[in-house]
Amino acid sequence: MKAVFIDIGSTYIKYRFNRGNIEKIPFPMRRARQPFFEADAEEISAAVQGILNKFPFADAAFFSVQMHGYVLRKKNGKLLHYVSWRDRRAEGVSFSDAAPPPRSGTSLKANSPRVSVLYRVFTGELRAEELDEIFTLGSFIVWRLTGLNATHITDAAPLGMYDLAGGSHPVFGLKLPQTAETVRCFGKYKNIRIYAPVGDVQAAIYSLPADLRENSAVLNLGTAAQICVVGGGYIEFGKALYECRPFFQGQYLYTATGLNGGDWIGRNAFRAEAVRETAENYRAALGTLPRKDGIAVVGGGVAEYHGEFLRQTLERLQKPYIFTKASALGGLLKLTETIHE
Repeated sequence: MKAVFIDIGSTYIKYRFNRGNIEKIPFPMRRARQPFFEADAEEISAAVQGILNKFPFADAAFFSVQMHGYVLRKKNGKLLHYVSWRDRRAEGVSFSDAAPPPRSGTSLKANSPRVSVLYRVFTGELRAEELDEIFTLGSFIVWRLTGLNATHITDAAPLGMYDLAGGSHPVFGLKLPQTAETVRCFGKYKNIRIYAPVGDVQAAIYSLPADLRENSAVLNLGTAAQICVVGGGYIEFGKALYECRPFFQGQYLYTATGLNGGDWIGRNAFRAEAVRETAENYRAALGTLPRKDGIAVVGGGVAEYHGEFLRQTLERLQKPYIFTKASALGGLLKLTETIHE
């Protein structure tokens, strides 16, 4: 298989052909001032198409995408800007009907698309009767490439409008993306088969050696941070203090979210109490998750630029830890091994 692998992150869009060198271009963020984080969806799509056009000899394309973002399309066909997972315009607002459905794989939070759309309608920014369809970032890319609004369940579940039994629970009657539980082909762009986009966190953790992801809690550090444990059974949010996100091969990713990541550390590392605060943040998260004896730390740029801060933080946890490399692009490559045409 001659494949292009594309990871659409918050800072960069990274890509590679087969096992070649990794290249990157900036993610085209248009508005990034608290509480608004938006991008032009068409610019993102154009960037992806530009990458694919560099590899006309490819026969397949695989994607990992940042989650919890969305694009709305109105009934008149107008596309609104992509609203990023970093958007916090609904922070501190409570809606009685904003909670996601049971077994949704996500929890009630300000950056949930479900909460965000409700907020935008109830504040008058949008009119519910004018709205027609919602896309994840992944399904929007697929739609622009193939004409089908579709994505993998790891990317779709963060909308907060699905249950993992296959039911859909849209707000305001929005048309939702078609979902797949396998990484399957949705159509073609030119001669390139377009496969279901997957969540970037799941892809990164899938890139780890199987024994490491099965036997360790994984601290995944990026702009934000999560601590994840792979497990085999669904646990409803509320019965546990973490999200039970869909993973691969029938497994789930128990995930403590909203932890101190690269953005927070970059702004606070100079403070005397920042190490202690971060250690407490991580310790509390570990206390909610199924117990693992060690921690696998996927540090990325955080480990490169704030290595000493991170080591001091981990020492305070008093658990064995190792630094390891993981990447969404590596996870995508590994996922191709499970695909049978």
